[in-house]
Amino acid sequence: AFRYIDSEDESSESFELDILFAQNSFYFKNVPFKTVWVSGAVNNPSFIPLKTKQRGMQFGKMVLK
Repeated sequence: AFRYIDSEDESSESFELDILFAQNSFYFKNVPFKTVWVSGAVNNPSFIPLKTKQRGMQFGKMVLK
């Protein structure tokens, strides 16, 4: 699951996502995924005025190059 800023544009279509693990500089590019579930608003610290949600994703086939 990923937390993201709610843009009111929900979709269950398939998309691609880039994922960077900064701690060990590992990078996945164009990872296919589709949305499986979306949570309601997630509680934010009071200093963050943006509404966020969590999105559960199912990843597609990944090919190492």
